[in-house]
Amino acid sequence: MNRPIALIAAITLALSAACATADELSGQSQTGKPSGKKDFDKSTATLESLRERLQKLREPTPVPELPAEPENASENAEYQEKMMAIRTEYKAKEDPRLLELATTCEEILHRFPDISDRADIETEMATSDMRLLYSTAEGKNLAREQIGALLKKSTLSPEAAVILYDRQLMMFPSLSTDHATEYGIEEIVPVPKEESKKLDATKQLLAKFAAAYPNTKEYGWLLFTAADFGAKLGADEQQSDQWLTEAEKIGDVKLQQQVQGKRFRRAIIGRPVPEIEFTDLDGHKVSLAALRGKVVLLNFWATWCGPCVAAFPDLKKLYEKYRDHGFEVIAISLDSDRAALDAYLKRNPLPWPQYFDGKGWENRLAQQFGVTGIPEEWLIDREGIVVAIDNPASPTFKTKIEELLNTKQSPAQLD
Repeated sequence: MNRPIALIAAITLALSAACATADELSGQSQTGKPSGKKDFDKSTATLESLRERLQKLREPTPVPELPAEPENASENAEYQEKMMAIRTEYKAKEDPRLLELATTCEEILHRFPDISDRADIETEMATSDMRLLYSTAEGKNLAREQIGALLKKSTLSPEAAVILYDRQLMMFPSLSTDHATEYGIEEIVPVPKEESKKLDATKQLLAKFAAAYPNTKEYGWLLFTAADFGAKLGADEQQSDQWLTEAEKIGDVKLQQQVQGKRFRRAIIGRPVPEIEFTDLDGHKVSLAALRGKVVLLNFWATWCGPCVAAFPDLKKLYEKYRDHGFEVIAISLDSDRAALDAYLKRNPLPWPQYFDGKGWENRLAQQFGVTGIPEEWLIDREGIVVAIDNPASPTFKTKIEELLNTKQSPAQLD
């Protein structure tokens, strides 16, 4: 895996905002034929032809260009109507592609169970199913059916299993029992109905995966996700650290890097922020040292991250309100495509410096700061001390910023 499993949940949740109705899609695939489960035993398609079909279906529907985001976007009815129309049009093309892709994966697995890349096909089907759970009634039904069949397989690969287990784990913090039943994955470990039961349910889920896939890197990633959610699963810091230690012992290099990053982020609270210097996209020199005496927000984001861009309107308001009082923002883009970043910033100008090196998750500053998921924001006080690390949705983050800005400072510090 190239990034934390927790991101699967973030991507899936972002997709839910773009749901289209069954009437909008009319149950038609891109080929014009009804999608859904087929009688695979009557199929005459060769493995080669199925792979060719799969390769074509892997090409995602192009994301349409979005209109520039106005001030008070959430209250702008005309803008919201345009966005809804764009989402509906996009989903009307993307959902049938996903449905046909999942069906093709299922046919390959049913008719050719001994293929060498079975784990890859299972993983692709499970990933598609996670997204189809937010699509049409037809897509949801297929996803539930396929998820149930995958969970019953004694030979299910760990790569596919961890996607399903991780999705179930994501439901524990909110006690989403209704969703678990709807999605058909409640049979892994039932979603707890009480706050006090979340930790026990998490331990049961981890133990069940460990029994089926001991010492696999996928088990390590599941442990990492549990530790990352920590308190939301009822775990104290000692329990979370135990999960991290267990994950680290598995020996996967990428996983070890993520564990080290997680521990670094925990230890850095209350300590001086690491120094950074770079030249931003506009050619200006940026240095944290030069911003001493100001409250600084480091924003790790990417154009493809829905929650990241959704947070910008509120952040821009905060920036405009407090910039003259010593509030600064530095953005670190985890994009790998400079053209995509430039196009986004042209449509939606952001009034703060941007760092970009085109390395995606290997971004130099993201690596330096141990970033394991986005959006993520680091709040730094006037003395250069890390006060908090959180995401923009945190209800207390704005309050912390205002508290730091309202701290009594000398006139020189406010300049």
